[in-house]
Amino acid sequence: MILTSSITVQNRGGENILRLPLDTVRVPVLAVAHRDDECHVTPPNGAELIVRAARASPRKKALIFEGGDPPQSEPCEALAQHGLIGIEKNVAAALAEFIKDP
Repeated sequence: MILTSSITVQNRGGENILRLPLDTVRVPVLAVAHRDDECHVTPPNGAELIVRAARASPRKKALIFEGGDPPQSEPCEALAQHGLIGIEKNVAAALAEFIKDP
């Protein structure tokens, strides 16, 4: 399971991924975030919280990226650090590495 810029703070709909039974997930888990994501419902430390909650996962990892291009959209949209703008290739390579690594 690969999660990017996940909602870990209650949003207007009242939901966030930490309210799900992550402790029952029994597949590898990768949680990805950007250190400078300014979206109020997807804080970077949320990736670590997801990994900690996925206690039954045989392999879990949080990746916090940095850098990229300046934002071209609002903080919670794709053309900002929330969408990992400017580092897409690096992120895709890291995702592929996680998938390939047994």
